[in-house]
Amino acid sequence: MTRTHFPLIEAAGDHRQIGIQFGQAAADGIRQFLSLILRGARSARHWSRPETLRYAMTFMPLFERHCPHLLPEISGLAEGAGISFAEALLLQLRAEVIRVGEDCSAFALSRAATADGRVLAGQNSDMSPEMEELGVLLKVSPANGPRLLMFTFPGLLGYHGMNSHGVAHFANALPGRPWKMALPHYPLKRLLLETGSVQDCLRLMQRVPVCSTGNYVLADGQGNIGDAELTPEGCQPWSGEGDWLVHTNHFLTAMYARPADKELPNYEESVHRYERFGHLVRQRTGSLDVAALQEILSDHAGYPTSLCRHHSGKTIASLISEPERGRLHVAVGNPCRQSYSTYAL
Repeated sequence: MTRTHFPLIEAAGDHRQIGIQFGQAAADGIRQFLSLILRGARSARHWSRPETLRYAMTFMPLFERHCPHLLPEISGLAEGAGISFAEALLLQLRAEVIRVGEDCSAFALSRAATADGRVLAGQNSDMSPEMEELGVLLKVSPANGPRLLMFTFPGLLGYHGMNSHGVAHFANALPGRPWKMALPHYPLKRLLLETGSVQDCLRLMQRVPVCSTGNYVLADGQGNIGDAELTPEGCQPWSGEGDWLVHTNHFLTAMYARPADKELPNYEESVHRYERFGHLVRQRTGSLDVAALQEILSDHAGYPTSLCRHHSGKTIASLISEPERGRLHVAVGNPCRQSYSTYAL
């Protein structure tokens, strides 16, 4: 049966309690997600299950150094779902184990660009179609710190979303740069949702090393927007058009954009989405609202390499956040076919 909305899971308390509650509520999905990662490790790396779990545990020192408070949450997740700690840790490493092929289109609009003078940010999340059936909304009310609302997958503690300070982040894959042993992006995404501003996000990304590449589109409750291309080489902020920005799957900063990137298979497709997205936003700057963005994210110009994608790099979720209002609008799969459900912090 086709989903009309993603399940909403709520967890509250200290980190261990949050992990237990998430694990219990998503136990079946966690096993499916874990199986997908283990199959991918066999296919891509020819690793057995024990080899994959040993690899996951090599990241423990990085979690201890940069996000030790998440370890009780991972332990609770394992307890709640009835899996091992190593399996729960593996769930936080997905893209560092298998190639995930996420080709997303993200945006952030300042107060000057919107109809009601409030920031908006979001994305179409494009990846393997099988991931659509695993998507969930996770609302976290920790004993200390801001409340969080994420679109994520079973057992994954950090992904796209927003917090009660109005901080929102969304992300795009970028061409690979030399990998190094450092923190995966998923716990970093959770750390971003524990900050209070765009500037806090940028400082965090400049301080914490990551093992692979990604782009982050940012907004906060004070009306700020921003973007950062993050690689193992470092963090490079990007300002977009000033009042608004869009980003797809190629580097835009002079620091990282390289001539060789133009030879990559998805470069022209990414440029098309970037230019089309920018054109549609530029046309309506100053009058953009949630309804207008729903229309833009459903755009099929250049099909099949359009903003709304229907093939192997399928749009599995469409997300629009209102950070200052604490609302997240989410469509399951292609927004041209599904209405958006609204979730509040």
